[in-house]
Amino acid sequence: MRSISIASLLVAGASLLARADTRTVEGFLVDLKCLTYYRESQPDKLADHSRACVLACGRESGYGVLAGEEVLRLDAEEKKLAESWLEISQKEKDLRVKVTVSDEGGKSKIVKIE
Repeated sequence: MRSISIASLLVAGASLLARADTRTVEGFLVDLKCLTYYRESQPDKLADHSRACVLACGRESGYGVLAGEEVLRLDAEEKKLAESWLEISQKEKDLRVKVTVSDEGGKSKIVKIE
């Protein structure tokens, strides 16, 4: 009886650890080619970075979300989310986004871009 209770607790604990935590991050959607420049040289000018540049350079270099000191680099799946958002967005500049991030197993994954 006691071994069943311990086993049940272990299974319940493992399922809690496996569950992903989500968080919301606000920042700028930017292409990786220009990210370093804006981050290091012109952080106050990031709102002027154009949608056309982000799309053109991002298709080649990839995308990221710059949120203060945190940089979330998008993988291939997340890149599709970014390109979809850029294509439907009416913004030409000031590409501030709100992203939902799933943190699971020490890895962050963007699951939504608004």
